[in-house]
Amino acid sequence: MTIPKRIKNILVAMTDEAGIKLARAEQNSKRPSEIFLSYKIISTEGEPSWQRIETRHEIEDNSELVKITEKEEIQVMVSCTLIGDARFYSEVWAKSYECMAWLESEEAENLFSENKLLPIDTGSSVQDRSSHLETGYETRLGFDIIFNVLSIKERNEGTIDAEKIIQSMNKEA
Repeated sequence: MTIPKRIKNILVAMTDEAGIKLARAEQNSKRPSEIFLSYKIISTEGEPSWQRIETRHEIEDNSELVKITEKEEIQVMVSCTLIGDARFYSEVWAKSYECMAWLESEEAENLFSENKLLPIDTGSSVQDRSSHLETGYETRLGFDIIFNVLSIKERNEGTIDAEKIIQSMNKEA
């Protein structure tokens, strides 16, 4: 499962618990008229490939294959903004705190584990991100979540028996 899908699984569960809709930031669809959470994955910069950890394990009963495991941790920041009309100001604040409380729940911890996401920072406070639009005021309250995303890939590769090759080369010479 891709990183954006894993993150969306978390956000869907969080917004379901808070009873609000979820929308990806900057999408070209009609915006919900009620309070909703907009999200954007801001950073998916991984470590350079030379820092990726690769281990090799012999496969018992098969000397011609070796199991290769690649493990990589990538840090991802997700910006979450709850958006609502200015007249729903206090309700948007309440929903923001509901979302943040859910992030510390046992249900959230289980979902983090299932999706191989380790939250580093689940937003220590809600920030006022309100803006004045041409059509009037809009309440925007947000927080950021930083995850370490664990990626493990396994594959089998063929091996060569160097000793046999060297012996056959010595016989030919």
